[in-house]
Amino acid sequence: MDYRRSDGIGSHVRTRVEELRSLVASWRWRAIVRWFAVAIGSSLGSLGLLYLIKGVFLIPLAVATLLVAEISTILRFFVTNLWVFDRTASSAKGLWQFHCANAGGFAIWWCISNLLPRYGVHYMVAATAGIGGSTGFNILTSFFWIWRKEQPVNANSAARPDGK
Repeated sequence: MDYRRSDGIGSHVRTRVEELRSLVASWRWRAIVRWFAVAIGSSLGSLGLLYLIKGVFLIPLAVATLLVAEISTILRFFVTNLWVFDRTASSAKGLWQFHCANAGGFAIWWCISNLLPRYGVHYMVAATAGIGGSTGFNILTSFFWIWRKEQPVNANSAARPDGK
């Protein structure tokens, strides 16, 4: 590209800015930002709910944490379904997949949090690394499994009339 022309660099910059604006405004980026907002809000809400159940109602901690985990998971599924992925209808299959993904994320967090200290990593650093692994797994399962966008059927890939 010849930048010596008077409109060359300005036109190039404007084009790149428009491409960046289009990328940021795309569905995928908006959904990722919303996904993180739901995750943070859910974490804060879970802490408040845990305080209410354990601190106010004096439910034993083991029971309180199980209740909070389940309530938080169900609420987060519906909020994520509606607000992050713009789906008005929810399904039992989606809720089940979300539960499985959460269990997988927990297993990843638990393994990293308990394995790294055996190799000299401080347990708080290990737990933080576990959060990263769990978050990455949950993002992948959310976008590419539970709420993946169905690919449009290509006219060329349709079955032939003779069934072959």
